[in-house]
Amino acid sequence: MDKANQNVKIVKHGHKVNGEFAAGNKEAAGHINPRAAHVAKLRAAFEAAVSKKDIEAIIAALKRKAKKGDTKSADIIFDRIFGKPIQQHDLGPETMETLAAFLRKL
Repeated sequence: MDKANQNVKIVKHGHKVNGEFAAGNKEAAGHINPRAAHVAKLRAAFEAAVSKKDIEAIIAALKRKAKKGDTKSADIIFDRIFGKPIQQHDLGPETMETLAAFLRKL
């Protein structure tokens, strides 16, 4: 431990005063997703089960349905190509005044 860290107090729950994890902190291990390995195995199995031809057939089916007017299929295609649209919020005068009042209190 260097001299800079020798004088840092450990406040509670294994954190230093400056908010960093202290040595031996058991909470830091909680930041690891315990299901990640399981999900990785499932993803690998899924990828192994679906071929490039399968994906091409699925895309072709979506395209056929979209051309016939199936808006859900069209949405899926457009979302994959262009990304999901950004949600817009209508901030009317009352909302803006409430926001301004809140910011004035800060």
